[in-house]
Amino acid sequence: GVTSIPDGIVKSQFFGYDGGYTTAGFLDPGKGYWVKSDGPGQIILDASGAAKKAPPVTEHLEALNKLIVRDASGNEQELYYGTNEISGKYELPPTPPKGIFDVRYGSGKYVETASRETFKEVPIQLSSVRYPLTIIWHGVNNNGAGNLRVADDEYSLDGEGELILHNPNSGIILRLERSMTGDLPQEFALGQNYPNPFNPSTLIEYALPASEHINLTVYNMLGQKVKTLIDQRLDAGYKSVSFDARGLSSGMYFYRITAGSFTDVKKMLLLK
Repeated sequence: GVTSIPDGIVKSQFFGYDGGYTTAGFLDPGKGYWVKSDGPGQIILDASGAAKKAPPVTEHLEALNKLIVRDASGNEQELYYGTNEISGKYELPPTPPKGIFDVRYGSGKYVETASRETFKEVPIQLSSVRYPLTIIWHGVNNNGAGNLRVADDEYSLDGEGELILHNPNSGIILRLERSMTGDLPQEFALGQNYPNPFNPSTLIEYALPASEHINLTVYNMLGQKVKTLIDQRLDAGYKSVSFDARGLSSGMYFYRITAGSFTDVKKMLLLK
């Protein structure tokens, strides 16, 4: 029973908070909720008539795989992933103040999907979590090959499983692999990083129509090399790599790819 003036300004689910942000099927009196609007206006709550049972908010997510991230205090957050793209509003509320538990993808969402032509690496962002950290995964019909990279180790997300992490300094990245039946790219390409601006991690995608030696390097405004992300021969396909800028200062950076005779440069903005 929620409408708006003007129509269509509501751009997200309604969220409550209970040891982690949760989508709300009902708005209960006396409780606070977060919702995103794309402009000024009014949100109207129609409380007339008998209450009707709302469908589960996550009903449309049943075709996706699920990660449950739980900390030592019992706080937990559910994240979804897969390779069958679905439409919807999956942006979480802004990161809560320091000291309040929060887990989300680096994109600020709680759902990440990749098309059958895409390979993605998605950082998982942790805020105010207590270790040891438990990560539980539930696969659905083997939908989408997924791996979890923790520091230098990789874990396959086939079926169901559980992983316990004790090191707070271990970065966590979800890798979504495209279907092997997908078409190969027709030309070399370097995509714009996402998100941009970013803090502290961002994803860079690129396409290789043929096997080639790849060099992908990040530079600062002075043209000084900051980090080499890739320097090896790779097979053809849609690829991506994550750039972690922790330890770097805010500002404009450039990333350049060289693949045979192909070269391209794009810029990205780090905001802390």
